[in-house]
Amino acid sequence: MESEGVQLDAVVFWSLLGSFDWDDLVRAERGHYESGAFDVRSGALRPTAVATAIRAIAANGSHSHPVLWPRSATRSPARNAATSQTSGYRPILILGAGGTLGRAFIRRCEARHIGWHAMTRNELDISSRSELLRVVGALRPWAVVNASGYVSIDAAELDHITCRRVNVHGAANVAYACQRYDAALVTFSSDLVFDGAKMTPYVESDRAAPLSVYGISKFDGEQAVLAEAPGALVIRTSAFFGNDDKHNFVVQTLGLLASGREVLCSTSVVSPTFVPALADSTLDLLVDGAAGVWHQSSAESLSWSELARSLARLAGFDDQLVRDASQAELGYTGRRPAYSVLGSKRGCPLPELHASLTAVVRTWMSDR
Repeated sequence: MESEGVQLDAVVFWSLLGSFDWDDLVRAERGHYESGAFDVRSGALRPTAVATAIRAIAANGSHSHPVLWPRSATRSPARNAATSQTSGYRPILILGAGGTLGRAFIRRCEARHIGWHAMTRNELDISSRSELLRVVGALRPWAVVNASGYVSIDAAELDHITCRRVNVHGAANVAYACQRYDAALVTFSSDLVFDGAKMTPYVESDRAAPLSVYGISKFDGEQAVLAEAPGALVIRTSAFFGNDDKHNFVVQTLGLLASGREVLCSTSVVSPTFVPALADSTLDLLVDGAAGVWHQSSAESLSWSELARSLARLAGFDDQLVRDASQAELGYTGRRPAYSVLGSKRGCPLPELHASLTAVVRTWMSDR
C-alpha cells in the first residue's frame, strides 16, 4: 500500500482476546469461545499460534506454520506419505488410527483441512523403536498424535507386561522419534492417575497416586514421554464418549435402556468427555505449540449412574432401569477411584456436557 502512496500506520489483528459465538454469527448466545491471538479462559493471557504469527510478521514481514490458522487452513488434506511428499506439505501422523480417538482426529483433520497420515496398531507397533524411527523419518510429520494405547483397565491387572510395553515403553519410543525428527507430539493419559482422595477437581499440579496397573502405566508413560521429549503435550482426559464407538458407555447404555434391560452403573464420579470436542481442542493446543500436562474434559462432574439417568431422560427411556452397583458387582478387577474429576489451571474447558450428550442421543436415535 505504501508503494501506491497510501500511508500505512498500523495493522489491527482481530480479535486479539478471542470472541464468543462468532462461529454462528452471534445468532444465539451459546457461550462458544474461540481464542484470538490470546486465549483468556484460564484467567491469564495464553499466546496462541496467531500471536506467534503476529510477532513474526511484525519482525520479519512473513510467517510460516504447517497449519497456520487452526480453523481456516487452505491446503487440502494430505492423506498418505506420497501426497505429503510430492506436495511438500508435512502432515500430522496419527497413530492408533483404528481406535475411537484416532478416528476422531482423522475426521477433525478432514473437517479443518489439516493434512494427515494415519496408521493403525496393526500397521505400526509403537513398541518397536526401529519401526517408529523408520516411519517418522520417512514421513517427516510436523506433529504426531499418539492415540495408540493399552486401554483395558481390568485386563491390565493380569497382563501388566503388555500394558507397560504399550503405555510406557511404546509412548517413550514415539517421543524419542519425535525428538529425533523435530516433530511436535501429543500423547494421552488418564484421570486414573489419581486416587480420588481429594474429592475436588484435580488440576495439573496435583500429585498423582494411581490405584491400578493401568493407572500406574499411564503416569509412568507421562514421565517417560516428557523425559524423551520435554516439549511434548500430554493430555489427561476422562470417560470419553461419542457416536462412532459402539463400545463406549453412552452408546451401550442407550442400547440397554432401549431394550428395557436393567443398567448397572458405578457410583464413581467422573467428568465425561465428548470425543470430537476433545480432538478439536487438542488440535488447537498442538497448533499453538502447547507443552506439558494439560487436563481436557468437560467442566461438569457426575457419577456413571447419574450419567446413565441423564441419558435415559434425554432419550425418553425409564431412568428407573438404572441401578447403582459396587465395583465388585460390576466385575472390576482394576481399582477405580471413587472420584476422578478433572479440572484445569491452564484453561481450555470443553463444551457444556448437556449439549454434547443431547447431540449424541439425537444421532443415536436417528440411526436406530
